[in-house]
Amino acid sequence: MSAYLLYQELNGISIVLLLWILVTVRRNDDLQTKSLVFYREVALTMGILLVDMLWSAIDGKSGDGLKLMNNILNAVYYSLAGMISLGFLMYGIFTFKPSLYRKRTLITAIVLPELLITIASCASPWTHWVFYIDSKNFLHKASWSFVIETVVFLYYLTAVVFMLIGMFFRKSSRKAIRRLPMKFPCMLLLIVASIVVFAMRYFDSLWPIIAVMLMFAFTDSQYERISVDSLTGLNNRTCFDKRIALATSSPLPPDRDLYLFMMDVDFFKKINDTYGHLEGDSALKITAEILRKVCSEERSVLARYGGDEFACIYYCSGDREADALKKNILDAFIERNKNSNDAFPINVSIGYAKFGEDGVYNDIELINKADEALYKVKQVSHRGKRLR
Repeated sequence: MSAYLLYQELNGISIVLLLWILVTVRRNDDLQTKSLVFYREVALTMGILLVDMLWSAIDGKSGDGLKLMNNILNAVYYSLAGMISLGFLMYGIFTFKPSLYRKRTLITAIVLPELLITIASCASPWTHWVFYIDSKNFLHKASWSFVIETVVFLYYLTAVVFMLIGMFFRKSSRKAIRRLPMKFPCMLLLIVASIVVFAMRYFDSLWPIIAVMLMFAFTDSQYERISVDSLTGLNNRTCFDKRIALATSSPLPPDRDLYLFMMDVDFFKKINDTYGHLEGDSALKITAEILRKVCSEERSVLARYGGDEFACIYYCSGDREADALKKNILDAFIERNKNSNDAFPINVSIGYAKFGEDGVYNDIELINKADEALYKVKQVSHRGKRLR
């Protein structure tokens, strides 16, 4: 009896945890594709935990209608088990390459096994393909249950593969390594879930594991919300403020000086007004990508400061290296414009300031000084220029 109560309490706690995630996601997210996939996973996992709790309360119990209810609950249970594992695979595909999510042939091939699982589970009360309920209202697995467990295992395992590939090949290896401590619990728990399904052929302990994994994934997504700019993928203003404050209050690396580069996109308002805000967003993404390629990730902190303005905290050996970096950035945009067929060029103006020079001894003074330098550059560079 105590084991039964512990089992029910564990499932109940998992449901409450998932309900809190569900409410938070619904309230705070815009429910774009990635959020919708996650939202659905949370809701389905809540559903299967509830079904599991109801089944454990009636299995082996005699009474009017309980056998019918046992059949219905298990048909729903196995269907949901397939749906949840399929959902994780979909999430992995979206993490790896969002465009694959729109390829109908691939998605149809992935969804088909789950569709067959649902059909077989719903037909099982009559066919006994997946399970059957004996005269004493006890559940028994049938021959096709192993097939379902294999499909679910492959769904989970493939999801892990897609997530790992997405981490290490869509982003720089250094960034992937830094993000690994956040992602590792999710990967580990998905692998554990796969082992539970395939090696142990046992679903009941799986769903609390999935609930904990969803909690880790939710925590990771909230971290990204507060530190990463959703449009460009760079650090956001909140993260930048923390990093510049830390940089100006910490000892400098040997033979290095701290510089702050402030940049903005030339004639960005005209790009928006002339070509529309979607093109403006595209210009910001391209700008971020160029800056990411030019600025060494080991020695810099790149951020979208606000609007069309970007900031880069960089450790240089002196003004000569700072000037060289500025030139490399400008040359990268010139090279991009030469090889682009877009209707308009993308260029940036750059101003920088050095920490510890001209009375600059804290983060606010450094930002103001770099902004002043940027303003002076724009006054000169924009004179007589226009968007083609």
